[in-house]
Amino acid sequence: MRNAILAACALVAACGGRAQKETTPAGADDAVAAAQRAVESWRQAWEADSFDAIAPLYAHDAKMVLVAQGVPYSGWDAASAHLKEMLGHAREVHVKLRDVTVDSVDEDCAVVVAQMDRDLSDGVVTTSERGVLTLVLHKDGGQWLVVSEHYSYPHSS
Repeated sequence: MRNAILAACALVAACGGRAQKETTPAGADDAVAAAQRAVESWRQAWEADSFDAIAPLYAHDAKMVLVAQGVPYSGWDAASAHLKEMLGHAREVHVKLRDVTVDSVDEDCAVVVAQMDRDLSDGVVTTSERGVLTLVLHKDGGQWLVVSEHYSYPHSS
């Protein structure tokens, strides 16, 4: 219950403080379709193994947060350093998303939850991650940007 409350608070904060509406907002279908396209662009950018490809898909401000395996990177400066480090070591990246759900909060905010399989290879060793991805997307100037990302997976034994 506590995690659900924290997640709801994070969602409201990430989307400019607006609470989810009781009824389906006007334009929700368009927002969901646009958010789905943004998620596919995000996946393709990871597979391109390029910081230059993925960086424009994130909000570049102090409110942006990326959580990787329980470690928070708050603000674009910290998140971009983490992304550069991950992509800097990889020579090949494969990302598969399954069971993708996109829920529109309103025309400018959507929440994405998916099962994600990610394989990162440095050319010698491949690290495989299988877990759950949550993205909060916010439309800014007509472009959907990641304002919050959380990815976690069980430790292999």
